[in-house]
Amino acid sequence: MLALTALLPAVPTPVLLAAIEERALALVVLAGGKPVLVRHKPLPGDAARAEAFIGRELSRTLAHAREQDKLSGPVTVWLASAGAGEGSERVERWAAAESGVLVRRLGVGAGRVPEFTGVPDVRLWSLLGTAWGGQA
Repeated sequence: MLALTALLPAVPTPVLLAAIEERALALVVLAGGKPVLVRHKPLPGDAARAEAFIGRELSRTLAHAREQDKLSGPVTVWLASAGAGEGSERVERWAAAESGVLVRRLGVGAGRVPEFTGVPDVRLWSLLGTAWGGQA
């Protein structure tokens, strides 16, 4: 999960990276480009419960970071998911209800993910992130 942070553009504002895989949700809060909070949670098997769980964990993570790490102002949420349906709609609905939250999808051509076809899922992006050696 931390390897994915290397694929994000460098920005001065706080960032919440949310990676949704088949059965897991991973969240990393970055402040000043450095991780301040990392969470990894298994998702419930039931799709409806998983969607509710994702929204609840996003809210809890952001609230904790704002309180404990004194993060304020707008937050960019970078969403990495293998498919469009894997919780991404839930993240979009959650962000619409939050103040100052912008959602961007980490995918081909976004952040530092190169423009080529065949990026199958979040695991490949993690490998790209560990190989990335430069600045944005």
